[in-house]
Amino acid sequence: MRVLLLVVALVLSGWTHAERLILAPTGKKVPFGTARLEYLFDQAERDWHRTSLAVGVTTSIDAELTYENIEGHDRVLSYDVSYNILPPLTNLAPGFSVGLRDGTGKTKDGRFVYAASTFRFGQLGQFNGDSPAEATLGFAIGDRTTPFVGVVLPFRESFRLLAEFDTRRTSGGLEFRPHRDVWVRWIHREKQSLWSLTLVSRW
Repeated sequence: MRVLLLVVALVLSGWTHAERLILAPTGKKVPFGTARLEYLFDQAERDWHRTSLAVGVTTSIDAELTYENIEGHDRVLSYDVSYNILPPLTNLAPGFSVGLRDGTGKTKDGRFVYAASTFRFGQLGQFNGDSPAEATLGFAIGDRTTPFVGVVLPFRESFRLLAEFDTRRTSGGLEFRPHRDVWVRWIHREKQSLWSLTLVSRW
């Protein structure tokens, strides 16, 4: 019976849709056969916006191509790659990933390698729609050398609270999913108010 539960948990864990929380890495991955397109912008500072396309390349590897328009109208192109060693198993075992962020070293966050572990805690009840809460612990080395943490608290399957922190900044926000393949986020980071729209496609 325990083996059957482990198999079911592994299958379900493959439906996690993001290898990062807001911008911090997690111990999860974009599932194989899934693409995620995100547009992130600052509602006050129109010079900065970020477009990214992430794809689950294999069952263990995902990659993300990022186009960022930063202050001064500089436009940069970069990529992220991560390897998921173990997916998170709700209430059983944490997920663990290693990866490279900003392979060209040109984005505002800079290039770094990281290791991250994500724990999923099953929650039951009418207020969160049986969606698991998540906690991520990790460490980055490179242009950013810092520990980082992240938390996801679901109120319903379609509505979640997000928060992440490293030694440089704190980010928090709300995520609303009007459709399983459409996400809208509002994010507060330092003095910034950010919005993002994400579209997910599967094949």
